[in-house]
Amino acid sequence: MWDIKYLIQDLLRARNFQQFINNRFKSDLCPSPIDRNLVERVVLSDGNMYYTDPDYDTIAESYFDYNISELDSDMIVLDIGANVGGFTLRAARKAKHVYAVEPVMGEYLRKNIALNDVANITQLDCGVGIEGVCAIEWHGAINNCAVYPLDEIICMCGGEIDFLKIDCEGCEHSIQKHHLKGIQYIEGELHNFTGVHPFSDFCNMLDSCGFDYTLDVHYAGDTALLHAYRR
Repeated sequence: MWDIKYLIQDLLRARNFQQFINNRFKSDLCPSPIDRNLVERVVLSDGNMYYTDPDYDTIAESYFDYNISELDSDMIVLDIGANVGGFTLRAARKAKHVYAVEPVMGEYLRKNIALNDVANITQLDCGVGIEGVCAIEWHGAINNCAVYPLDEIICMCGGEIDFLKIDCEGCEHSIQKHHLKGIQYIEGELHNFTGVHPFSDFCNMLDSCGFDYTLDVHYAGDTALLHAYRR
């Protein structure tokens, strides 16, 4: 049974009522209303198309969670934790180029990019963190893939990034101050599943780099949506 106190807190923290509903029903116990056996793909109002493969539910979250109003046609975007491409394809409609980093769901990301026939996306099948090879798990799927620090990934992308989106299930804590050089906007989800990395650690780093930010903490307290821009 839901505690009314947490329901009210979650409603107050949500940007709007739709996001509140999304937060409450974001659960493995609440399957999508779309029958994947009947519906092969969906078309959103902006024209982007997605296969109804595993994790397509994350696509709606990317539209509600991340603000791209400041994104323009001169910007280079780095999407860390691209998943099946919800944010990637959305950003590609506005940005000059999008680099999509995804360690586990790369097959589905690649299919969605091809479905939309876009030329300004480069997919990188790797993860962010301390350099090496790591077994990364996501909802039962596991992949052994290369992992690189953020600054090395930025070098793979030509060396300059304007807009960073991060949702990498806690690996954002490997990011260091000098990695953010040149980045003007950050949209992302921060994680503190173990209690070892309080959100304040990441936010203090942003402050020292000259960013202003807002943080919307999820009702459970272990995730938070970050919206940051350089002063």
